[in-house]
Amino acid sequence: MPNFPDPSPQLWQQGGYSDYTMEAIVAGAANIQIGTNPAYAISDFLSVYPQFGPSDYFKPDGSVNSNSVAPWPIPQAALQLYVNLAQSCIAQVRWLDAWTVGMSLFIAHFATTWLQSASTPGSTARQVAAAGLGRGMAVSESAGDVNINYESITDDLEGWAGFKLTSYGQQLATLGSLIGMGGMYIW
Repeated sequence: MPNFPDPSPQLWQQGGYSDYTMEAIVAGAANIQIGTNPAYAISDFLSVYPQFGPSDYFKPDGSVNSNSVAPWPIPQAALQLYVNLAQSCIAQVRWLDAWTVGMSLFIAHFATTWLQSASTPGSTARQVAAAGLGRGMAVSESAGDVNINYESITDDLEGWAGFKLTSYGQQLATLGSLIGMGGMYIW
């Protein structure tokens, strides 16, 4: 009888099933990818999309300016939250060479939605609530008496929903559809 590895969660996390165990066969058939992501920092994101950082973030030679004094269009703490979220959602083992693109688009999408819903400190509750309202996609505009009609995206929550609200999200959805979601199974 072959000696199979212990089916512990630690082995799954480490990719320990290299033998032809039932678990390994089912995982392979379900298209499950297990792995960790390399490091990705705010500076990596800003090297792709510098418009989300301060105007003096990079020196003329391309290195990071640690003495940057220009204002950030989005708080560093919010950008870090989106970097962390992207690390949880975009798996390098699935995206392979497109992983950096996926990470950058994911963060840019959420940074854009943050900017769309931002209000200044000291705003009234009504102003804060109005800034955070979901608007959907603009489907028609008028110039006289200023009219904009929005189409709801809630009918499409099974699809990419909110990712359709920014050009970054649309690109991410396109690539994500090409790359495909991984499978899963319940044992």
